Amino acid sequence: MRTLCYILIMLMLSFSATFGDPVDIGDADGQKVVELESISIGDETFLSVMSIAQALDASLYWAQPTKKMVLKLGKDRVKVTAFNPTVTVNEQTFNLPIEPVMAHGVLYVPANAFVPLIDRVSPDRLSWEKKDRRLMRVAEEENISGLILDERANGTLVIMETTRPFRKEDIQDTTTEPRWLHLSVYGGKLDAEEFIRAQPHGGVLEIAAYQYEQSAQVSLRLASDIGGYEVYPTAHPNRIVVLLRKREKKPPEAPPAEEIVFDRKRWTYHTIIVDPGHGGRDPGAIGPTGLKEKDVVLDIGRRLADLLEKKLNVKVMLTRSSDRFIPLNERARIALRNEGTLFVSIHTNASPKRKAQGTETFFLSEAKTEDAMRVAQRENASLQYQEPAPLADTENFQIVEDIRLGMLSNQFLKESQDLAALIQSELSRTLRTKNRGVKQAGFYVMMGTEATMPGVLVEVAFISNPYEEKLLKRTSFRKKAASAIFEGIKTFKMRKEQGMGYGG
Repeated sequence: MRTLCYILIMLMLSFSATFGDPVDIGDADGQKVVELESISIGDETFLSVMSIAQALDASLYWAQPTKKMVLKLGKDRVKVTAFNPTVTVNEQTFNLPIEPVMAHGVLYVPANAFVPLIDRVSPDRLSWEKKDRRLMRVAEEENISGLILDERANGTLVIMETTRPFRKEDIQDTTTEPRWLHLSVYGGKLDAEEFIRAQPHGGVLEIAAYQYEQSAQVSLRLASDIGGYEVYPTAHPNRIVVLLRKREKKPPEAPPAEEIVFDRKRWTYHTIIVDPGHGGRDPGAIGPTGLKEKDVVLDIGRRLADLLEKKLNVKVMLTRSSDRFIPLNERARIALRNEGTLFVSIHTNASPKRKAQGTETFFLSEAKTEDAMRVAQRENASLQYQEPAPLADTENFQIVEDIRLGMLSNQFLKESQDLAALIQSELSRTLRTKNRGVKQAGFYVMMGTEATMPGVLVEVAFISNPYEEKLLKRTSFRKKAASAIFEGIKTFKMRKEQGMGYGG
């Protein structure tokens, strides 16, 4: 049956697909460089994959049995299959709105949808001008457009802004004496004027930049208190990020006793910020019978604060102790003003799927799954309640995207992950709900605390699930939730402080 359908499709294409005029590839000056073979189906122009490969000097692999074609551009791979909308660009998968077709024994792809994908790996910028049926190829000039230095408490953040995404393997880092870090970006082209204007700052004492034929090099002379570094690229926004971490200062050989106590206190978890989500005009998620997230998490937060103060003998600061609205960015400021050393935000989950259930705990980092991104989007939606006016959905989504995709690593990432794992384990054991695990995502409420303290966001249960909403109404369940979070924090504090000579 499948073979018959394939034959019918081929016959239909033979009659409906007509050879179009050759498509020009033009350069920045509008000069024709080469022509591409094309066909037209309705209003759509389809380009021959073989012609595209020839025009870009790409090698080509054709698997006749599976009708799959692979373009190889250096280290990059683009996989296309006839009558299958899925296109793979390296490890990323995309779905075309119109399927590639076989016509007259040649594989064709829809120009309007395929060109942006091939542009991701092309050494030149490619764009499809549908009206003129013209593919523009412009040799890219500067693609490393600027340098930003941001001094932080734990080191210096170096951001090289780029006009296109670079891969990890495109960037090579080496060090030489006296304390130089050299970054070679293959395929990189520097905006010379921007780098001339760049001024050393924080952990960077001197900046030098060099342009070579195949690569760009940026060299940074580091301050003596920089003890380590990490280099990685990001996309949307396109950046190359360098984290320069300060070296931990060694105490004097024989400091006064009071100085030892003060120094050690800096590394203990002495002030815990408990953040009950939402509040006031922001109700959070609402259950099937009208139960509001803001009320549930405030009750759990108060109980948790009470346990921490009485049993751990630590200072506890609630970001809100009553039903009032606190902007997301203000919650981080509360944590910083009170010299917080741990940040725990408490929420209930929600989903359009009424059967979704269970407990999950997040730490601040780039979202790795669609579910994690969905949770972050929902919790970050509190931004719409901030002054001066509610944000439109598109604006709100863009802010969430900026948070997620502009996420930067920090020295407390591992600690946050450890804390999340311990809390999640206790919640699963105590509440006997489905264990959805530890996840990472970008939450606006924790932005600003990430460079100064470990932080987690706990989703206790699904208020949108009728059964779990009933559980959340029960005082006994809320007590158990607070107790489980407390036990997770207690274990985390004990283990970390034991490693520094604290605890029993």
